[in-house]
Order: sequence, then C-alpha cells, then structure tokens
Amino acid sequence: NAAIDTFTTGSGVGDSLGYVSFQGSDTAKFVEAARITGFSAATATTDTMSGTLAFSTTNASTAPTERMRITSGGLIGIGTSTPTVALQLGGNSTYNEFRLKRASGDANANAVVFYKTRGTEAAPIVNNIDDTLGSVFFAGYTGAAHSR
Repeated sequence: NAAIDTFTTGSGVGDSLGYVSFQGSDTAKFVEAARITGFSAATATTDTMSGTLAFSTTNASTAPTERMRITSGGLIGIGTSTPTVALQLGGNSTYNEFRLKRASGDANANAVVFYKTRGTEAAPIVNNIDDTLGSVFFAGYTGAAHSR
C-alpha cells in the first residue's frame, strides 16, 4: 500500500510539503517501511518555492530514517542530509564506501570517467593542453583537519 499526504501550509525553511508513505501489514495494522518527503528549502515568496526530497527507509525499526537527500540545487547526499558537492557519500557506518561491481560474461569492465570541456555539453570547446581533466584524492584526518 502507498499513502500520499500533502501539507499546504509549509512555506518556511525545512517545512514538510508532503510525503509518499510505503506501508505493509503486520497482520494487525499497516506499518511504514519507506517514505519520500518533500521539504521547503527556503521561505516561499510570491510564485516561488524551493524544495528538497528526502528518501527514508526502515531497518527493523518503527520509524523511517533518512538515507538520501536531493537538495534544491540538485546535490545528492547519501548518508548525509547536507551534501556540499554533486554526489556526496557520508555517514559513520561500515558501509561508507563506493563500489563499482560487475558480474558479466562479456569483456566489458567498470569505469570511472572524467569528462572536461571548456564549453558546455551542447557546445563543447577543446581543452587547453594544461587543463586538469580529473583528480582522485585520498585524505586522512590529522587530528585537526583532513589533509591530502
């Protein structure tokens, strides 16, 4: 079963604007297993509204816990509700890792590809010879800050 609920009074930062609830029966009542919630990201002004989406699931608990968020600016946070980059994996769990996994009988492999243009996707421009095309950094905590 799915339930849809909306809130029309939400207009301040962080106000819930509505949600979709996914529920199953424990034979006595319906229990929520997952939820997608829309929140306002800024105070509403005339004809404008900024919003975020939060994706929550349950793990043998009674209330959904937020697992992923898409901000009004299009940033995606998995394990964090405040991403600061396009895709941020966060949290304090043993599952805080990123894997590319492929099980296939063909010769194709996983790939992480960095694309760079000085133009736009629609109108790419040739890069300069000294342009940085991509980087991978490893950082550790020094006791005061993270450093590379």
